[in-house]
Amino acid sequence: MAVLVQSRGEPVKPTPADERAAHPLYDEPAVSEQGMPRGVAELKGRRTAAGQAVTDMYLGLHVGEVFYGNVGSHERLDFTVIGPAVNEASRIAAMCRSVDQPVLISAAFAEVADLKLRLVSVGRYALLGVSHPQELFTIDPGARPS
Repeated sequence: MAVLVQSRGEPVKPTPADERAAHPLYDEPAVSEQGMPRGVAELKGRRTAAGQAVTDMYLGLHVGEVFYGNVGSHERLDFTVIGPAVNEASRIAAMCRSVDQPVLISAAFAEVADLKLRLVSVGRYALLGVSHPQELFTIDPGARPS
């Protein structure tokens, strides 16, 4: 959440309650590989029925080294994460719509998390700003958790 307020000249960061209020998915009970897409579908259904705007969920998972911390000045301070791994995760998430999958996982993430038996390849893709094509995976709906 990028909202920052001034109070007596000092920056005030949002509280966790502010974050939850700004992101209705935080209130969804199941945040898991099957539960999150189901939770998003249920949330979309409720919002559609109420005549509210809806969106889709896309999640790109990657692993790598990053720089993180507070960046800014006394007037505006934001927590941020930067680095090639951030760019790669962003590009992977952007591919979700193209391959019609809500979750895409890099080969590097699959290796570190030891998930290969629960995934299915969706192919190799050249990602903008990434030096080599990436094999991307998604969750195999027929795989059983180990």
